[in-house]
Amino acid sequence: MLEAEEQSVEIALRNYGWIGRRQFCLFLTGLLLMQFMCVTALRGAQSLTAVLLIVGVGAVLLALQMLVAALRLQHIGYGRLWVWVLLVPPLNAVILLQCITAAKGCHQHSKYDTGGLIGLAVLLGCLMTLGGLLVVVWKG
Repeated sequence: MLEAEEQSVEIALRNYGWIGRRQFCLFLTGLLLMQFMCVTALRGAQSLTAVLLIVGVGAVLLALQMLVAALRLQHIGYGRLWVWVLLVPPLNAVILLQCITAAKGCHQHSKYDTGGLIGLAVLLGCLMTLGGLLVVVWKG
């Protein structure tokens, strides 16, 4: 009984960082939009200098995405080294889903809150809608 109380105090005192679900989604959306603009600009680039500049900006944006993901992983209780799992295609979807839906310290206490469950439902609804649109466009 005493050990359980000590563990709960230890978990409460951990430094989880500051980036929550909302900040993560906003930062990641902004960075993804900027990367999309870089890819669009890369299509119209005429000189080698422009291509190198755009690729450099894209690399900086990718590094910022990795940093934001590392901070969010720390916030949900994972180590920052888990950010490298984002480079493995089947696992990156699972880690990003955790980053979007998990509450603070979720990796230690394995409890989801209402906000995370609502976020999961919205995300799955958006994915199903996108899948339906892709089927309609593909068949039509």
